[in-house]
Amino acid sequence: MDYDDWLFESIRRYDKLSMYHINGLVTATDWVNAKGMLVATDSGTSSKHELMELHLPDKIIDDDISLSKDRDFRVASGCFTDRKVNCVRHIPGTRNCVLAKDGTAAIEMYEMGDNSSNLIKPAPGRVISLDHEHNTAGRSVKISNLQGRNAVVGYNTGGLKIVDVETFQLVHNMKNLEGMVPPTQQISDIHLNNNSTAFCCTDNGTVLQFDIREKSQCSCKTLKSYKPECHWRLAVSDKHIWLASSAGDVLCACVEDMQDIQSLSIEQPWTTHKDVCSHLCIQSNNDGRKFSISGFDGNVYVYQMVDQHCRLEFVHDGHVMNRDDQTESISVLQHVWFPDSQDQVVSMATDGSLHAWKHR
Repeated sequence: MDYDDWLFESIRRYDKLSMYHINGLVTATDWVNAKGMLVATDSGTSSKHELMELHLPDKIIDDDISLSKDRDFRVASGCFTDRKVNCVRHIPGTRNCVLAKDGTAAIEMYEMGDNSSNLIKPAPGRVISLDHEHNTAGRSVKISNLQGRNAVVGYNTGGLKIVDVETFQLVHNMKNLEGMVPPTQQISDIHLNNNSTAFCCTDNGTVLQFDIREKSQCSCKTLKSYKPECHWRLAVSDKHIWLASSAGDVLCACVEDMQDIQSLSIEQPWTTHKDVCSHLCIQSNNDGRKFSISGFDGNVYVYQMVDQHCRLEFVHDGHVMNRDDQTESISVLQHVWFPDSQDQVVSMATDGSLHAWKHR
């Protein structure tokens, strides 16, 4: 299918579709609210790393745009950082965010722009070092999603910590997890559910589940994947956890009982991408009835769960069809579902394209 045919066909396939170009590769994202998101980019050089607050077009957010002010993407605030940002989290109810930079064992707070300034800047004195005996040079820190005051941070299983993001102080060092898993296992994802239960996924697919309120004697449940040689990523909804491997495997388990795990048979229209370990991404919508996978190629694959079975519902191929050079090989870097919508997604690719879309 050529581009003109795809464009005509997209009128039938998409309910909403907006495209934007970013100078650089997206390295981290997080929602500020239903309209705006934090986007960190890397230009590929050692001196240019950007963090911006990007507002989406009103036509993506609201069906009634008769009096729309923002008809296109708009950068509301931004800054340059001294290093590439590998993880960023907005602190709910504030104009602050927490981020982790490449090659550093620390997290930092940044103040976002306001009515008097569109500059994002470091918050003075708001830095927490995570150095410990199991430090691994060059590994980036992972930060859980933020639902309240607490966040779980760390870059391997021997260095998980709980941080209060309001006072920006260390609350607890999770050393009581040591002995349950090797302390040097690298972390790929951390998710906090209901501001109490943490799910931590390692690169080899081991999932730790623990209650962050239990400080002295933490009871930890573990789930080990059956392909530890693969790279694994984690997604969590209200009812399910999802695991995806670089070999294309997808596992599903209940949040309340991780041991009740199911290996899903899914349609795999892709061929394995050589950089899948760095680009692999799995996400779930709010109610957990749909999940999506990207990183194997330039597409995002959306699946729907029906009676414990899943089917391929939609393939977003807009990044591939809209690339400037059709001979260029591109991959989707990451994608996220809208926080207040069951069906809208934002995806970013290696050619700098950013798409906000909702399929029919």
